[in-house]
Amino acid sequence: LRARKAFAEYINTKLTPTDMVALISTSGAMASLQQFTADKQLLLSGLNRIGARNTNATTKGRPWNMTDDEALRIDKGDFTALNRVKSRAQAEGSDQGPTRTIADEAAGPGVEGVKMQAKSDDERDSTEQRIKNFARAIVSEISRNSQNNIETLKSIFKGMSDLPGRKIVVLMTEAFGTAGGTSEDLNNKLTSLIEVARRGGISVYALDAGGL
Repeated sequence: LRARKAFAEYINTKLTPTDMVALISTSGAMASLQQFTADKQLLLSGLNRIGARNTNATTKGRPWNMTDDEALRIDKGDFTALNRVKSRAQAEGSDQGPTRTIADEAAGPGVEGVKMQAKSDDERDSTEQRIKNFARAIVSEISRNSQNNIETLKSIFKGMSDLPGRKIVVLMTEAFGTAGGTSEDLNNKLTSLIEVARRGGISVYALDAGGL
């Protein structure tokens, strides 16, 4: 709501009669909300059709409440992040994960000492592997979303390259993951995107929808 209010204020008070503006959504069913126009009412109408897409809210339904950041770190081989998620799994009393398999907590010394300890080690290894597999799935999802964003932005940049005057793109997002350092690394595509903007004489301003 704050972001929409800020954009509305900009449209109402800062746009000049010679400015041409388009609102573009990089995700969702409606990719293009508005063609380039100087009509403030059309822009405000398009602005009111943009809904929030809170990526952080999705972590609550994930196994072990794994966040995007944790998934990226685990996929890079970060043992600190892995152990943090594993501790949460143990605190929950199970290692239930995306495979819907529940394993008992590590058993302490008992009647079948050695066998119980071997079972405990196997379960810890199994838990770690499930955590790693799920982290990999999250990273792939981040990569797909980012690739879609990059392709949309590239189309916008190419379409704007022949326009006269000063060309500005304001990108408002909660996150733009490049999956850097993982097998899904998108940094080369991002570098290519920046080069397209540079050749078209387009300046990009990125704003965090979450605020400071």
